[in-house]
Amino acid sequence: MKKKNISVFKKALESLVRERGCVMMKISTEDEGLIQSDVAKIYRELNKIIDIELKVGGPCARGDLLFSREIGISHFIAPMIESSYALHDYLKGVEEVFGAKKVFLGINIETKSAVKHLSEILSADENRRLSQITVGRGDLSKSMGRSPDNMTVINASSRVVKSAKALGYHTSIGGSIEPSNVDKVVEKIAPDFVNTRNFAFSSKIKDLKSSVQSALETEILFCETVGTDLSKRRIAALRERLKKISY
Repeated sequence: MKKKNISVFKKALESLVRERGCVMMKISTEDEGLIQSDVAKIYRELNKIIDIELKVGGPCARGDLLFSREIGISHFIAPMIESSYALHDYLKGVEEVFGAKKVFLGINIETKSAVKHLSEILSADENRRLSQITVGRGDLSKSMGRSPDNMTVINASSRVVKSAKALGYHTSIGGSIEPSNVDKVVEKIAPDFVNTRNFAFSSKIKDLKSSVQSALETEILFCETVGTDLSKRRIAALRERLKKISY
């Protein structure tokens, strides 16, 4: 697909920050399949507008960490943390690459197994390097054989958020966040933040429904700007979500 000029997306992002309260932009070498040149360009063009968080390719993705150090990224989230060893390896990799330097670290809890072993997993954060625990409802629901808005998934997500908050971590909820369900998600799960694939918002801002709608529209622009092999499918999925808007 033909890529759009990034200046169009930059204007939309500035509006999302200024008018809708967006606090973080997440990009990914994992589910988005971005390569290093994509990551470098995005960070260079956008980091003065908003903090950029990189979802690395996995718990031991040291190549992503080394590259990020070179270009200046210091916000990270690791996917598919399902054991205390996975978290230990992630934190060890960060220490090897960044030493004692202050970096913002998050993890995704996004499988039935991870929910079951949450206490054991978090016990590996002995030096409290982690800042945030995010529940990924998309993969979590698939691992449970349910839909993201099924009450079994919602209750599991709520338990993770409650446990993480009790330990002093910030919490976020993502995965199939849409204008039609975001208010229910916040009411039932009570996270500190909600996030679409690319954008995060405080759960306490007014009119989250409109903010999520704007986020999904801006994500379409982002896909059209990056133009990876995965972008067409993602754009189609985003347009389907936007059809569900109900006021």
